[in-house]
Amino acid sequence: MESDMHASTARVTSMEDAMMGSTFDIFKITSDGPLWVEAVQGLEKAKERMAHLALTSSEEYFIHSQDNGVVAKRTQEYLEEIT
Repeated sequence: MESDMHASTARVTSMEDAMMGSTFDIFKITSDGPLWVEAVQGLEKAKERMAHLALTSSEEYFIHSQDNGVVAKRTQEYLEEIT
């Protein structure tokens, strides 16, 4: 049982490490569809950047990962974590 918990923790840690080292694309949702804004290294930095963008605009934004698809959406009112 303890080895199962250790293996689960190792998977979570390696997944978090992979997310930190990955590049995430930030998109703005426009009336014409998604508009690419920029690429950011690491999920936390991407969330911080997306939050800043959402605070300075009334637009909705989302973070996209090549490996995992959309991982978070943000407007001025809320942050929705998809992962």
